[in-house]
Amino acid sequence: MYRKICRALSLALAVCLMLAAGLPSAFAGRDLSDIIDLNDYPSSINPGLLCDRAIARGNEAFGEGDYETARGYYVFALHKVSKSQTYCEGDVCCNLVLALLYLGETGTAYDLCRYMLEEDLAPGSEDRFGYMLNMLVCAHANGLSAAGELEHAREEGYFSFEELADLAENQPKAFTGLLSGLVYNVLYIDMEGSAEDGAETWAYFPDGLFGSADGRGEMAQPASGSGADSVSRKAYLTYIGNFLREASEWFNETYNSYDHDIEELILYVDALQAEAGA
Repeated sequence: MYRKICRALSLALAVCLMLAAGLPSAFAGRDLSDIIDLNDYPSSINPGLLCDRAIARGNEAFGEGDYETARGYYVFALHKVSKSQTYCEGDVCCNLVLALLYLGETGTAYDLCRYMLEEDLAPGSEDRFGYMLNMLVCAHANGLSAAGELEHAREEGYFSFEELADLAENQPKAFTGLLSGLVYNVLYIDMEGSAEDGAETWAYFPDGLFGSADGRGEMAQPASGSGADSVSRKAYLTYIGNFLREASEWFNETYNSYDHDIEELILYVDALQAEAGA
């Protein structure tokens, strides 16, 4: 079941997808039909097909790279999901987001992620954090900042790093992967921009989250809106790299293995840092 977008896919999508423009700034209270045409599925689909079977066929098509067919089955499944004993509306929407991203419909995918979070479609905390992970992927595909998404999430009350960090401390097996995944996506978005822009995310990380990672003090000034000009590209990438290394250690301490995606991104940041010079 493609319920959440994995970090490796997040990286590929962030690099490859075309950017969309003109996204609405608020989605609360919108109906799902305002975001996607719920009748946009093939007429060849048997109207008696049940939700679970429609999702299974959508997943089969997705696995074969036929994202348009997968999209159609997921849209159809939304009509039947209320009678499913296995899946909820949020599950179907997560699969649909993934298909939309592969089809380049990044604006609709973003709208749908925002709808899922604001309408509280997640059946549990793990799902909600997974929705937020997908949201960051969609935001990046649309050229939006991590700081902007974290600010909106905090205002609306559906995500904060403080909440997730507390859960990861108390239930590491369940939440450390999500915590490192969200950190990965935030820092991946930031590393492509300037120190001034990226440092805005500082306010959304709780005190002590990154332990003794070096460079945090230097980044505190641009995060507070002062001294941004004194932060070099190299220093900024040091900040990113050390945060990623801390996230990698969380993962290893919890699961007794290193996260391949984070390790690859660390190598990439190190290469960028070497290019940045002194």
